[in-house]
Amino acid sequence: MGDIDELITRLQDSNMDIRSDTVETLAETSDSRAVAPSITALQNESESVRGRALQGLKDIGPPTIPHLIVALKTETGGKMPIIQLEEIAKVERDASVRRAAERILKK
Repeated sequence: MGDIDELITRLQDSNMDIRSDTVETLAETSDSRAVAPSITALQNESESVRGRALQGLKDIGPPTIPHLIVALKTETGGKMPIIQLEEIAKVERDASVRRAAERILKK
């Protein structure tokens, strides 16, 4: 199992601090495999995990866009906490991602 795979597995840990640190470490890798699990982490019950996931996605930058579009257009996007959707809609430069987030916020 590679380092990224191990980190992704650690996102399921019952300890919130481990999940929070892990999502931050994933973003620091800049590995495209970190994007989808980071988007999933936006739905975590921990505010710390969600915040670090959002910041990590911003830090990773453009590779996150296709994944965000998919997440925002599917049921998964509809379950994202409103604050993350507002943040994505506000700062995302890609118009299709921004529109998808805005569409969900209007529901």
